[in-house]
Amino acid sequence: MTSIYQTNAEALMFGTDLPSTRAKRPFEYGDVELIQQLFDEKAADQILYKNGCNWYFGK
Repeated sequence: MTSIYQTNAEALMFGTDLPSTRAKRPFEYGDVELIQQLFDEKAADQILYKNGCNWYFGK
């Protein structure tokens, strides 16, 4: 994830397939915590929220 973010910070966005009916492993809150641990608060906010909003709704 850090390599993707360093290459293009707008290319990394968080997503799930909730309710995880087809996933090999269902979503866990630890998935969010991992991003929060790997990135500072500004980058985590961008990955968890802003990049997805920009992708679907534009800047």
